[in-house]
Amino acid sequence: MSAVLKKAKTGFRSKAGQKNPFNTFLRAVGISSLCFLPCFRQDKGGREKPKVVIQHSLALTLAQLSIHILPAIASVLVIYLNLATLYLGRTLPGPILNTDVTNALLQICAKIHELLIMASLTTIVFTFIRNEITIYDGLPLGFLCSGFMFNNIGYFWSSEFWGAATSRLSPRAKISMITVLVIAGLIAATAGPSAAVLLIPRLQDWNGGGSLFYLRGSASDLFPDILIGSNLTTAPVCSGPNAINYGMCPSGSFLPLSAYISSLRVIKNQANIGPPPKRISGLFGGIGIDIASVTPLIPQSHLVGELRGIACQTAAIAPYLPVLMYQNRLWDDFAKVAGNISWNSNQPFSSSNEYAYDFGRYPRTSTNLPVVRSACSIAQNISSGIFDISFPVMPIYSCWDETQSLFVVDLNNTPSNNIRVTWTTLPAQFGSTSTGMIFEAPWVNNQSSRVVIGCSFDARWATGGVDASEGLAIDLGPFDQWKEWSQLNTVFRPPNTGRWAPITLDKTWLQLLTPYSTSMAQKINSNLSTLEILLSNYSAIIDGELTKSDDQTHHWNQVAFGSSNRTLFLEWVTALLLVDGISRHYTSQQLNMTGSISDWDLLDYNLRPDWDSQLLAGGDALELPPPEIGNFTTFLTVISILGLSYQAQNITDYLAISVLLAHIFLALGHTLYLLWHRKSSVAWDSIPEMLVLAHNSRSSGFALKNTSAGIRSIETFRRIGMVR
Repeated sequence: MSAVLKKAKTGFRSKAGQKNPFNTFLRAVGISSLCFLPCFRQDKGGREKPKVVIQHSLALTLAQLSIHILPAIASVLVIYLNLATLYLGRTLPGPILNTDVTNALLQICAKIHELLIMASLTTIVFTFIRNEITIYDGLPLGFLCSGFMFNNIGYFWSSEFWGAATSRLSPRAKISMITVLVIAGLIAATAGPSAAVLLIPRLQDWNGGGSLFYLRGSASDLFPDILIGSNLTTAPVCSGPNAINYGMCPSGSFLPLSAYISSLRVIKNQANIGPPPKRISGLFGGIGIDIASVTPLIPQSHLVGELRGIACQTAAIAPYLPVLMYQNRLWDDFAKVAGNISWNSNQPFSSSNEYAYDFGRYPRTSTNLPVVRSACSIAQNISSGIFDISFPVMPIYSCWDETQSLFVVDLNNTPSNNIRVTWTTLPAQFGSTSTGMIFEAPWVNNQSSRVVIGCSFDARWATGGVDASEGLAIDLGPFDQWKEWSQLNTVFRPPNTGRWAPITLDKTWLQLLTPYSTSMAQKINSNLSTLEILLSNYSAIIDGELTKSDDQTHHWNQVAFGSSNRTLFLEWVTALLLVDGISRHYTSQQLNMTGSISDWDLLDYNLRPDWDSQLLAGGDALELPPPEIGNFTTFLTVISILGLSYQAQNITDYLAISVLLAHIFLALGHTLYLLWHRKSSVAWDSIPEMLVLAHNSRSSGFALKNTSAGIRSIETFRRIGMVR
């Protein structure tokens, strides 16, 4: 049953009852107190005069709609600022240099913006309420005060809301009213955080520029499926006595690796020990190693990897050095340009004005990266005349977990007092392998046997990029394929799409990786390879405890807490050696190596006349290589700057923008509706006016019986009220 809460005649236009548009404007924007000043006051006698509920006046309509102007303009400016983007550097703009104070002031501005949006939404909701109770069939009691309650999220699960929502109101009125209230409520709840997110600058990466550059050779030249040493133009140099002193040779990491291995002599088992090669101490989880340059033009690289026992397998990834060389040169040139930018008063809001001020900057280039996983068997006691050795089986898309025996013809059964390393080719039954390796410890005193380890290696070109001085793989496989052993996921995690191309390591290339007769071998008076020297002279993989043991195989595989895990040490050292050697492929083809080493330079690094502006714009700062060089491959370096900026980058930024846009469109719809109908009203938009309206209305004893001390029945909120 409907309840008529009041009866009042709807006013029509009359000169006496019309309102002053300026007073309507003051009331709309929330400063109605100015209406009582003598210059604006209309009730000269101090008494209330008859008023018109709804007036048909364009001026009054525009005055009422003025409440939308400020919040809409503020929203448009903030959205534009974040979509057009602006880099601010290390500090916020303004006369106050204290960032905390400026942030606090911006938070106050965001709060003011929120309050303006709330006032705008309230005007929209009250327009719907007035139209329904004066022109149409009324509203349920639960909706009559929704203009004061929609900004409280608790209203939407209150008895007032659900009573009104389940009333016998017409479907048109119910759907439109609920839709407006829900939209207004959502905007009201999120307007404040949205304004703060967009108005306060965030510390984030900024695209500062970059450039294209060109490497000589096709993609198949730069990232071949098989590495053959005899095909390298530097093979004579890289197999000579000074190979370890040239950074473009596969063995160029010998000196920095020897220093690293000397500082980390052992890997220890931890208390919770599984099968022999499975668990180690957390010291070696997620390791990063700097490989210093031995050639001035070739930069330092950073190898990243982890050990089996913390991850499910031992693996290492390296940056691709030819890309790193050009990237670093562009990075240096960018630093010079950014440092020399002077303030441009004609473009005070140009982001490049602040490029010299940052919290850090780094370059990134998308490219293929070398990544290697290594796996070694537990120690085997092999006597003279035995050629069967166990090697790990490497599944193409999962971590390894088993070994198989292989008859190895290459096994050298001549007794020796030195470590001996032999590269061998593994058949297809051992899975995805690039090469195999046989490690032989020194023979026991009676020359009857020695400890032998079989190792399998899987090298691939990973999809990723060079970040600063390290490689970062992307397009990784799912975690359920590459299990997490402890707390670390392996960097070697190719997806089953075939995008990570396998690499076969030819024996001629492996000979360049671990050459014999080097200056280091001559220095220590031996004919050992570089890998054998690393393991013999710089590591503790063979120590007194092992050589004095009656059962060297058992001692090698010992799983007691605190004992040395030599198998994992071997995996880690060889993974680093292989991945670094692959990362140096085709480096020499990018160098002009005429004259002394100090005179070497990058090929095809010729700056354009406008290179500085191109570098800041992320264009092409370098000239194209001449046609006579043949094939070349194009790469793009992007330089990111870490600093305070306005830019929509994250999902939270776009959600905040959508909230402000929702309010703008809602206000625009309200504006078009009122301008089309030209009906203006400011009646009953405050709680005192609602109370006076209810007090002056005709009593409805039956519909609102027993409600003076409170309403407990949801049926009461379903009663329809209207103004007639």
